[in-house]
Amino acid sequence: MSTCPAQTFAEVAPERPVGAPPRRTHRIAGLDALRGLAAFSVLLGHYTANYHRLYGHGPELLFKYPWAGYGVMLFFMISGFVILMSAERGSAGDFAWNRFSRLYPAYWTAVATTFAVLSMFDLPGRQPSGRLALVNLTMVQNLLGVGSVDGVYWTLHVEMYFYAIVFFLLLRGWVRNIQVALLGLVVLATADRLFFHEVNWPWVVRLRHVLILDHAYAFLIGVTLYRSMKAPRLWHAGAVAVCLAYTLCKGSGVDFYFASGFTVLMFLTTRGYLKVLEWRPLVFLGTISYSLYLTHQNIGYVIIRAGYAAGLNPNVSVAIAAVAALVIAVAITFGVERPAMSLLRRLRPKLRFHAAGTVGAPLAAA
Repeated sequence: MSTCPAQTFAEVAPERPVGAPPRRTHRIAGLDALRGLAAFSVLLGHYTANYHRLYGHGPELLFKYPWAGYGVMLFFMISGFVILMSAERGSAGDFAWNRFSRLYPAYWTAVATTFAVLSMFDLPGRQPSGRLALVNLTMVQNLLGVGSVDGVYWTLHVEMYFYAIVFFLLLRGWVRNIQVALLGLVVLATADRLFFHEVNWPWVVRLRHVLILDHAYAFLIGVTLYRSMKAPRLWHAGAVAVCLAYTLCKGSGVDFYFASGFTVLMFLTTRGYLKVLEWRPLVFLGTISYSLYLTHQNIGYVIIRAGYAAGLNPNVSVAIAAVAALVIAVAITFGVERPAMSLLRRLRPKLRFHAAGTVGAPLAAA
């Protein structure tokens, strides 16, 4: 999982004519809370079940959380909702600049921080080279066939491909057809799963990645929940049903149950039925979720291994790693991410990106 997590609140505003004064927005704090919980879910899975798979935990560990991947599913669903909300209130240039200012400063800091830690402390199988780190700064290392400083970056590639689709639709003036485009990808993904799943030629695998076939259903659910909030249509339910049916083709029934549960959860959250999610600590967790997601994994593994070397109980080591990850996320969010985003958005007029509306897009990414 941008997704991947992002900006503090999701803003919902009715469309307005170009040049009209901005209207008040309704902030969906609950979406932030969900993003924060998704990020912490990924952290928990990495520090328990995934660490055990890679390096082995001691028998004293209280539990192993095996569902980290479903936090990423929720990231992508939230991203579909909020990225469309952003795209409909600005031009293609606005969208691109806001995505850049939102994602890259924190990402560059995360790459540099993780690279520095891994250069100083041994983490078997995860020692990046300087060249790899430099290529990672582009955020498109996947397209270049280069690995990542931290494995969690794979979700950013998925988000970037989704943004490219949205950007293209904005350029062509077709963003209102995004549900049709994503539905076509879900249908294509279903056909691929049913008839061509054993075909793993390199160019086919790359095409699957670029077309986000494994994840288009999650983005479409989020997009449809947003569109149905503005103007519900009967076929919206059909689009969600197609997405849920794809999860049955994609894997076990567990995927279907999680996707269904998250759909209901997001519906209730965006319609204002889950006020409990507006609890300030949960919203704050959403605020730092992007930086938390980017930096928690390999740095956390280093801390847990150090805990074992010092003879600490594994539960204590995991707790220390989690606290350290939260502290690092707070530092990057408020020391880099927010100031840089504010500065870059003030510079936008000098680069001739003129907004057609108010753009306030969260990621994930998520």
